Amino acid sequence: MIIQEIVRINDYYQLDLKFSYWQTGNGHEVDLILSRGLDQPMAAIEIKSSKTVNTKKLKCLYSFKKDYLDVPVYCFCQTPYPFTEDSILFLP
Repeated sequence: MIIQEIVRINDYYQLDLKFSYWQTGNGHEVDLILSRGLDQPMAAIEIKSSKTVNTKKLKCLYSFKKDYLDVPVYCFCQTPYPFTEDSILFLP
């Protein structure tokens, strides 16, 4: 549902964003990568359904961050308020 909403916003505002996912050889996977064309990614988004997210379950974002230091990373979850931990922005 979250990815569908992002695609809808992209279409409505004609943002020309490209959507993909990212996976390492050992199976770490980020749910959504936003970019324009073949350029460097603009953002990485991991989606979790829980209210509290254990940072151990976010190995995928940490792996991504090693390769793309300047790209912001987000975790969409059911937290009651936004917060940042280890350079990951958690959003409700």
